[in-house]
Amino acid sequence: QTPELQARLVRERQSAAGPRLREGDTWCVLNKRWWDSWRSYTGFDSPSSSSKELGTDGMDVDADNSNGRGRGRPPSIDNSDLVMSAGSCQLRPGLQEYSDFVLLPESAWQLLSDWYGGGPLLCRSVVSVGAGAATEMRIELYPFRLNVCRTDSEGRP
Repeated sequence: QTPELQARLVRERQSAAGPRLREGDTWCVLNKRWWDSWRSYTGFDSPSSSSKELGTDGMDVDADNSNGRGRGRPPSIDNSDLVMSAGSCQLRPGLQEYSDFVLLPESAWQLLSDWYGGGPLLCRSVVSVGAGAATEMRIELYPFRLNVCRTDSEGRP
């Protein structure tokens, strides 16, 4: 896929997910450095003139950004510095969205994974928090984990 086509297809997947979270949907955590590298490579933030986003003043939102593509093709996706340990899907404490990671709809992640490989895949579910009128949807970044171990009568595994 050309970089421009990649950008268009990922944009379409993001748009299809819609602006509102829906309970049960799956979103994926992606390393922000990798995402920035890919955005630069594909010109993701510089859509074609026919689809440029206009601000409330009618001016091109991306007018002050460098136009066109930047660096070369990014390497495989590497989310390893986001997790507690190798082979884990548990996020490190204290990570910040837009600083350390971004969230993508699962369908957008799948495209990037198909094109670049790598990982680990870090899927998170949208959950309902609160009750009644105070209910809101959130992506559960740190899901509850419970480890159960069998031990003998002396507490040894």
